[in-house]
Amino acid sequence: MNTRRTFLKNSGMLAAGLGLSHLFTEELAAVPVINRKYAASDRVNLGVIGLNMGCENLKGALTANKEAHCIAMCDVDKARMTNQVAAFKKDFPGQTNQLREYTDYRKLLDNKDIDGVIIAVPDHSHAYIFKIDLL
Repeated sequence: MNTRRTFLKNSGMLAAGLGLSHLFTEELAAVPVINRKYAASDRVNLGVIGLNMGCENLKGALTANKEAHCIAMCDVDKARMTNQVAAFKKDFPGQTNQLREYTDYRKLLDNKDIDGVIIAVPDHSHAYIFKIDLL
């Protein structure tokens, strides 16, 4: 049974892992840890809110984890979002084939297919977005 406590514990571990993913070099991340195919249940669906720094974090997560998929991106700057969506679909075609674009982060957070969210917005907005997700 998934309780609030387990959800928060797992979310914290995922956030810590994603936060540290930039420490791995591209050469190290390209080496598969286990040479196997991943089942659909192994897949981790990610969303990103704030595409400036968020895309750097996402790039590290997708490079290091072939089971990670980005299914949602959100930014208020539509031009930035168009550019980043095109770049990620080109660089990670198998991990972004269900990618949807959002301009309202609340709609992204309503997507029940998302397992984790990278929140990379200015400091004064982090807590508000995180709080909305827990309500």
